[in-house]
Amino acid sequence: MDKAILKCIKCKSQYLDLSQGTCSACGGILLVQYAPEALRDGQNRLLHQREIKGISSFEPVLPDIKKDNWVTLQECNTPYIEGKHVREELGIHSLWMKDETRNPTGSFKDRAIALCVSAALELGVKRVVVASSGNGAASSAAYGARAGIPVTVAVPRGTPAGKVIHAQTCRGSICRIPGKFDKSYEYAKEMAKEPGTMNLTTTFLSPLAVEGYKTMAYEIYMQAGNMPDYVFIPVGAGPVLYGIYKGFEELCMTGRLKTIPRLAAVQSEQCAPIVRAWRTGGKTVGWENPGGIASAIADPLLGYEDNGDLTVKAIKGSGGLGLTVSDEEILAAGKLLAGKEGIFVEPSSAAALAGVMKAKAENLIDSSHDIAVLLTGSGLKDPGKYEERGHK
Repeated sequence: MDKAILKCIKCKSQYLDLSQGTCSACGGILLVQYAPEALRDGQNRLLHQREIKGISSFEPVLPDIKKDNWVTLQECNTPYIEGKHVREELGIHSLWMKDETRNPTGSFKDRAIALCVSAALELGVKRVVVASSGNGAASSAAYGARAGIPVTVAVPRGTPAGKVIHAQTCRGSICRIPGKFDKSYEYAKEMAKEPGTMNLTTTFLSPLAVEGYKTMAYEIYMQAGNMPDYVFIPVGAGPVLYGIYKGFEELCMTGRLKTIPRLAAVQSEQCAPIVRAWRTGGKTVGWENPGGIASAIADPLLGYEDNGDLTVKAIKGSGGLGLTVSDEEILAAGKLLAGKEGIFVEPSSAAALAGVMKAKAENLIDSSHDIAVLLTGSGLKDPGKYEERGHK
């Protein structure tokens, strides 16, 4: 792992131990950094590969992990699909969908968790712990099972049964924590203090998770005929958006891209600390009493508001925007996507398309823009939300 270091975004302290979650000196967020020549060489090797076969295919632009320690279920290389019928419905020139529901456990989390579990093997970790609203729980338990590493999962008590059952069946040890996600977050953080334990919680507590997510930017670069003007992303704590930003930024650093596509953060009206901070221009403030049907992105950021600040920095750095959408708008988008394109996504994922619909209605984008939408999770994760609202 010696080609990469961790660097604190606040005090600039540097670390070689990639299992570390936060800066020991100031408690700041750590991000993985590469030497420019290593990054340039890595991109050359990556882009000359004939095909992508799992997270290890991105090793040239990721921290070093020995061949035998890569853990994969053939994640990544998800389709980049033209949304022809939805595009026509919305009156948009170009609409493409990065369909992360095709990953092994049905969500984008597999990219981050595959890398983190591979690193856990590389580092000799004995146990991993994760706080999750559902998708991360299923992914961590599946990849932990594949690697032979015990997994403890902390989930809010109200987490959809399908996600918990998936994790449980993969022999994850489930801890149902009272309260919202921030309570599960603190529980996992405390557990990770035990020797030999690595925290896979895919907020910015896990620098490697961001690296896993950046592979989506590399794939869009490789798959898109024309790079999108905007990428619409459902956002909870923000590492997904930041990871995509980081991937595009690395491609800009080496001259392969001229500009980063504008990143649009979409949150629920009932839990939108990041969009609120983007709109006000101030610091992120934790969200009291989060709610709504989009449980996977209902992250209040209470106690780790700096996650929001870093995400806002990426939104601004890309010249992007923030939007909030209602439960009704989310469900309408999910039904439109399924009914017109045959792709069934969970409500939190449908929020991204709802954001496109709202941005178009409010003239924040126009019909000439090339739009990409990140579809993060399968509708089979949480199908009841559509049925519940449909009967009201």
